[in-house]
Amino acid sequence: MCPCASTARSPARSRPACRLAKAALLNSVTGEEERLEIVLPLVKKNTTCPVVAISNDDTGISPDPDVRFAVARKIVERAADHGIPAHDIVRSTRW
Repeated sequence: MCPCASTARSPARSRPACRLAKAALLNSVTGEEERLEIVLPLVKKNTTCPVVAISNDDTGISPDPDVRFAVARKIVERAADHGIPAHDIVRSTRW
């Protein structure tokens, strides 16, 4: 992961990181509505930067793998709504 890539709390800082780094990832998007609305437009603007997806939503990270899968699917579907291909979503295997 690019050490200079920012979080959704400071999305403007990640734009230069994506331009300068050859293998940057944006850190990160979750299934939380607020994060989806902030991060996905940023990913769309920086088409060279995939984004890490973490399978938690407004209720947190579920211990149920089916729920985590549903959240991951939601992230990919919402990304597609923004014109972001699924191959630009890197799912975190930790969660």
